[in-house]
Amino acid sequence: MGKRKKGNLKNYPIVLCILFLLTILSFSYNLPISFAEEKTKGSVKESVKETKEAISEKTKEIADEVRKKKKIVIEDIKEGWLSVKKSVKDTYSSAKEELTETAITAKVKAKLLAGKKRTAFKNIEVNTKDHTVTLTGKVKTAKDAADAIESALNVGGVEKVHSELKVEN
Repeated sequence: MGKRKKGNLKNYPIVLCILFLLTILSFSYNLPISFAEEKTKGSVKESVKETKEAISEKTKEIADEVRKKKKIVIEDIKEGWLSVKKSVKDTYSSAKEELTETAITAKVKAKLLAGKKRTAFKNIEVNTKDHTVTLTGKVKTAKDAADAIESALNVGGVEKVHSELKVEN
């Protein structure tokens, strides 16, 4: 006798039952045993074929479901990445603008305090928003106010100067 493969043992009880039933039927109808064996072989082959087809169909269904879920996950990852990318870009732009405004404010303050009129300009506050410098505080003369405005306008990056300077009496 040849060696049996381990995979064939799963259907072995079913095959035995079918053989037993066919043997009983063959005695009842006076059919030869070989007829029963042939019918059993045919049934097993058919059963194996149907099982293979069912497994193949189920495998296709699972593969399709995995592809759909993979596509959804990839789309979610792309959306998340684009959202993060936009957030980083917005944060960078905002930080860059704030740094630019801070740099303009520092340059204007430095220019006001570095000149000959530093004592006249010591009470001036400087704020920058959207490249517009706002000067607030007190100066002794209208000429000091005009000089402070001119100094601020000569700083790179300043587009406008808004003066809220008050002349002391």
